[in-house]
Amino acid sequence: MKPFLCFALLLSIGSIAQGSTLYLSRDSNPNGLYVLDTLTGNAALSGLGTTLVSNSTVGLAMSDTPGVLFGSKANGLLRINEDGSGATLTGSLAVEALEYTGGVLYGALNSNFFTINTATGALDTILASPGADVEGLAFGNDVIYGLVGAGTGQGNLLAYDIALNSWSLIGNSGIAFDNVGLAYNPYLNILYATGNQNGNLYQLDPATGLATLIGPTGFTSAGGGLAFDPVPEPATTGLIGLGLLGLAGLRRRMR
Repeated sequence: MKPFLCFALLLSIGSIAQGSTLYLSRDSNPNGLYVLDTLTGNAALSGLGTTLVSNSTVGLAMSDTPGVLFGSKANGLLRINEDGSGATLTGSLAVEALEYTGGVLYGALNSNFFTINTATGALDTILASPGADVEGLAFGNDVIYGLVGAGTGQGNLLAYDIALNSWSLIGNSGIAFDNVGLAYNPYLNILYATGNQNGNLYQLDPATGLATLIGPTGFTSAGGGLAFDPVPEPATTGLIGLGLLGLAGLRRRMR
């Protein structure tokens, strides 16, 4: 690939990543939906921030409806508006971690792992146990990552093979994460993680599990659920297109 085309591709990826959004649903905060700056970690309330969350160790994931997140609390599945304008409760299933991929909603509670019926909020299918208290889930690289937030193996990053219905250890993050939030950025191939152990946002290497500090969220503790919305804003998409058109014109002039 020509150097200027490589540069254009990098610009496009960077612009799309910046147009994406990392959400945090804070534990025990019914108005605690925040957007985290992925470069600094700083948290900003998303609208009114309504989540209806009233307990700790909650999950968050993208949903099957644009502009809506799946969330969890001690007694049910939530659908939370990304703009923080409201949330609705379905069912009464207790679940700590959530991830939605391939039309399936996955959940974890203590050392249990299962799928959830999105219409009723009820437990659907029990899957292989991770053998540890996985409190954060995120899909990427064709696996579901699980971050252990308590007990044996605290801070370990695990991987679940959907086809084989089996878990494997990737490595330890080096952080004693507690009440974990986990999300995957497909553009940068990194995981984001927060926890109740402090108020920082971290990035994790999905190949090794090792954590690197991004920065403080502004909270003394950042326990809760994380979800990454990879869809770029329309304005960002337009800028990318204009940039590529400009580079194409430059290439023609060079010829």
